[in-house]
Amino acid sequence: MDSKDILVDTSIFIDYYRKSNKDKALLTELIDNYNLAISTITVFEIFNGIKNEQETEFWDTLFNIIKQIPFNSEIAILSANIYQNLKRANQIIELNDLFIATTAVYSNLPIVTFNKNHFKRISGLQLL
Repeated sequence: MDSKDILVDTSIFIDYYRKSNKDKALLTELIDNYNLAISTITVFEIFNGIKNEQETEFWDTLFNIIKQIPFNSEIAILSANIYQNLKRANQIIELNDLFIATTAVYSNLPIVTFNKNHFKRISGLQLL
C-alpha cells in the first residue's frame, strides 16, 4: 500500500495507550500504512489528562515522531465558520473535536477517529 498522509484523532491515541497488547491497536496498523499527523489540540487533550511523569515520557516519545499541525488563525477562522453552520443546523459538537476536524479540513487530510458520529457532521471532512 502506498503511504499517504492522515490526521489522527485523540480517540485513536487513547485506545492505543489503554491496550495492553499494542499490536492490536488501530494506531499500530496506521503507523505501518500511513504518514501520521496530529493537531496540536490532540497534544493539549492528551497532556491535559496526564496523571504522572511516566505518562508524560510515553506521550513525549510518541508525539516526537508524529508531525504536529499547529492551531493557527486560519484554522480558528475556519472553525468559527464551521461552528456557525453547525449551530444553525443544531448539530454542535465539542470545541476540541471541532478544532481537530477543522485542522484536517484546512490541511486537506482525511481523519481517522472512533468518534465518527460527531465528526461526520463536518462538511468537507473525509473520514477513514
